[in-house]
Amino acid sequence: MAKNTRKGNAYRTPRTTTENNKPNQRTIDWKAVSTSPKNVLVGGALLIAVSVLMEVAFVSYIFTGAADQSEVGAIGMAPIRDAGANTRNVLGMIGAYVSQAFIYRWFGIAALAIPAIPFLVGWRMMSGRSLLNLSRTTKEVIFFTLWISMLLGYIVMMSGTSESLSFLPGGFGYYINDLLRSLIGHGSIVVILLTLFCFAVYFYDVNPATRWAD
Repeated sequence: MAKNTRKGNAYRTPRTTTENNKPNQRTIDWKAVSTSPKNVLVGGALLIAVSVLMEVAFVSYIFTGAADQSEVGAIGMAPIRDAGANTRNVLGMIGAYVSQAFIYRWFGIAALAIPAIPFLVGWRMMSGRSLLNLSRTTKEVIFFTLWISMLLGYIVMMSGTSESLSFLPGGFGYYINDLLRSLIGHGSIVVILLTLFCFAVYFYDVNPATRWAD
């Protein structure tokens, strides 16, 4: 005769289904967003607009930068509305601030070439065609921005006009020439010219053997 076994009252943990408990999480397909024709078109238009506005602000800074330095320096100490009302840059306080960063603090008037990069990128995104070789042009813009800043720094320091024309080389050109001058004196111009020569030889693939053979 079979014995009746009494079942225990042990507590059993109820099974939970992960499918029912997990909330529906929607992930953003960033690849689809970045490759969407509409988004690419809008992004290209934004880059072109930014490049044009940067160029306008930079050109305006050449004529109004000295007058706007005090206004830009007052950011954080005076209300932005008051400082912006007295700014003479065509693009207001933002234009004056960005221009002073790129021109006065960094690369001088050589920074006028920088907006060409976002313009070319934006044009390529909008039209699907390149006005110039983007990679090659970007390298040229970067090198000549730095090199022109160094050359103008040497000219300004040698002419003794650093107080009135310090915006021409920017902080980078002035610092490099101050360093070179402390190391090799007036021979810094040799280093600057040699830098240009080396860049031209390697970047433009100048081969003297073939040139002389012709």
